[in-house]
Amino acid sequence: MKRNLLLNPQKMEQVMADQKTQDLFNLTRDFFEQKGNFSMRIDAKSKRLPTDWYQFIKESGLFATLLTPAGYGDEDSRWDHYRITSASELIGFYGLYQYNLQVSVLGTTPIWVSKNEKQKRELAQLLKEGHVFAFGMSEREHGADLYSNEAHITPIGDDKYVANGAKYYIGNSSRAPKISVFGRNSETDEFAMWSVDCRDRHCKYCGDIEVVGMFQGQLGEFEMIEYPITSDDILETGDAAFAMGLSAVNIGKTQTSQKNVGIATHMLYEAVNHSHNRYLYGKRVTDMPHISRALLEAWSRIVMARYYGYRAADYFRQADKNKDRRYLCFNPIQKARASAECERAVILMHNVMAAKAYETDTFAETAIRQIGNSVRLEGTAHVNMSQAVKFMGNYFNNNEDFAPVPDGKMIKDDSYNMFDQGFGKAKTIKFADYRRSFEGCTLPNVKIFLDQADGLCSFNDKCPMTKVQEKNPDFALSVAEIFATVVYGQLVFEKLKLEGVEDAVIDQLFSYLVRDINSSALRQLNEYAGNFEDGQRDALAALIKDPNIDFAREEMIINDYVFALDGEYKSSYGVVIDE
Repeated sequence: MKRNLLLNPQKMEQVMADQKTQDLFNLTRDFFEQKGNFSMRIDAKSKRLPTDWYQFIKESGLFATLLTPAGYGDEDSRWDHYRITSASELIGFYGLYQYNLQVSVLGTTPIWVSKNEKQKRELAQLLKEGHVFAFGMSEREHGADLYSNEAHITPIGDDKYVANGAKYYIGNSSRAPKISVFGRNSETDEFAMWSVDCRDRHCKYCGDIEVVGMFQGQLGEFEMIEYPITSDDILETGDAAFAMGLSAVNIGKTQTSQKNVGIATHMLYEAVNHSHNRYLYGKRVTDMPHISRALLEAWSRIVMARYYGYRAADYFRQADKNKDRRYLCFNPIQKARASAECERAVILMHNVMAAKAYETDTFAETAIRQIGNSVRLEGTAHVNMSQAVKFMGNYFNNNEDFAPVPDGKMIKDDSYNMFDQGFGKAKTIKFADYRRSFEGCTLPNVKIFLDQADGLCSFNDKCPMTKVQEKNPDFALSVAEIFATVVYGQLVFEKLKLEGVEDAVIDQLFSYLVRDINSSALRQLNEYAGNFEDGQRDALAALIKDPNIDFAREEMIINDYVFALDGEYKSSYGVVIDE
């Protein structure tokens, strides 16, 4: 078998940079392998909080190590975005148990970003005690619309306040000892962010919100009722509080896509194991061309989502608020596209496994039930894509000469730059010329992809969207999808080259990106026939190009990379101690 490009926890081929992290990841793998699929099914069926998982978090020090910046915890504690991303993939491999980590990232970030040393020291101690944390932003009536939040603090004199209001759809909220809450000052109408101790009698837990598959995070609603606040509890006010909320989202929400990579990867092993060893009508199921090509596409889309996530992490780790904030484009694309690509792969594999994937002793059933949560629960595609498309003009034009971004696997505490992201408009963020990443590459599908990217650049320069079109989410979304595919391809290509992936694989992966651009362009032409400005129709039509289809190349990759996964990982059923 050629090198496996995906995570295999049972072989742990993804070696971490330091022994402490490697030991923690091995321990985490051992916990889930010993827990086994059967015990996880009991968790799901009974909709119970997985107390053994919470106990593991406490006893292993997993979250304390991952989520405590250097200087606030033990020697090996640091806020290392690469290993947090890797942990999301590893835990996600076993399902939505990762949600506890993701929400804890969101909940702890505002405190670490703040200058409130009292809150930081208390948080470090709570992490050491093994707690999980929560992030109070969404509300029942307003969702994640920050401008419409109704939760508020009211000054009552002597540097004291009271907080009132409810927060809804809050993960970990039934277990977190503290929650970072976003709202406003009721007198000044300024934004504010403060810390709430859930153990206080003025903080009322209103109950769980039942969502299929979300028992691990225990989504819930809580309400602050005349909750007493002092300056010791306030994390930030004004525009800085708004920026703090965005910083938390920028850091935390990217983890959802890497969780999806883990979920889809686990199902892929199962889909290959099942289909490659099943015979119908006297033939191996995977001898059927539509089956083998579906598995090839699923594998390809998972590989690209994985590599994009790690490359986006590379950019995030070296960001500089005064110079390089490209992550503000790359992160929403990761949240939207990489997450959705994994769901797309799961649908392909579901079609391959068919009825087998509904059986509750499979991980496939878990993947099918859970994969869509990350795509929709953590921010819909149109929200993230509408954010990303704002960068299209600067991505293609007015480029700057940034130094190449190194592989981000180094041991480094990222709190210095990641917790000081700055605040500014999208039009001020510059990019390097994306074509520089592809210099010297002559692979057929990469060249076609670059022609399409040049075509989108021409569309944006010569006949860009009008203000009316930009304000139409449906019209803008297809253009955003094309742009996102271009950015996606750049980062995927960079990571593939850094990892030394062979050219045949790269060319095959890019054949799907060419097709994706074709699909988005064709959708736009079909949906808005007769509603284009001068030149737009022709510019979009020019994006549609034939991919280079090479059946010999496909066959080689299917055999050397996809079917080679047969037997490489088999789900553990574990031992159930109690029910």
